[in-house]
Amino acid sequence: PDVQRAPLEMQAAARHAAGAVAAPALGGGRAAIAGTHLEGRLAAEQQRLQAHDVIVLQHPFYWYSAPSLVKEYLDLVLEHGFAYGATGRALEGKVMVNATTTGGPEAAYQAGGRNRFTMRQLLAPFDQTAVLCRMTYLAPFVVHGTHRLDTAEAMQPAERLYRQLISGLRDGTVDLARGSAAE
Repeated sequence: PDVQRAPLEMQAAARHAAGAVAAPALGGGRAAIAGTHLEGRLAAEQQRLQAHDVIVLQHPFYWYSAPSLVKEYLDLVLEHGFAYGATGRALEGKVMVNATTTGGPEAAYQAGGRNRFTMRQLLAPFDQTAVLCRMTYLAPFVVHGTHRLDTAEAMQPAERLYRQLISGLRDGTVDLARGSAAE
């Protein structure tokens, strides 16, 4: 089975859905990132986030979180005074959601399951980040058991659901109150 297929298929589904959804590219700038691969991109990334109503953090689920580059992106781009703090209101009213994949089955990510916690609980730092930035955080979109999804046909149900989510976010047909309360 191709473990990397699911994230690529999710990316393809998102591209086909198109619309006003920002899936952040890695960026950065200022003193904190001088000399890194992110240097010089902070203003562009902040403008990109401001230009969209929805921020999708699309990533595989590694060690009960997102890969370090996603965390680095948030650390650098969501600056005090821009995204949070008394004057940091640039993202206020926007929507944030994680779109992620796991190798394990859904049953493993439940209270009482092998991993002891739900995906929503494991992604709580992203929820709190959204709240700090005055955004609405939606329950994560998760494709479980990707190591078993070794054909394009096996990915079709997940692709369809992801396409519906992205299109619904773009078109404003997703019930945000329900989505933010969902597990």
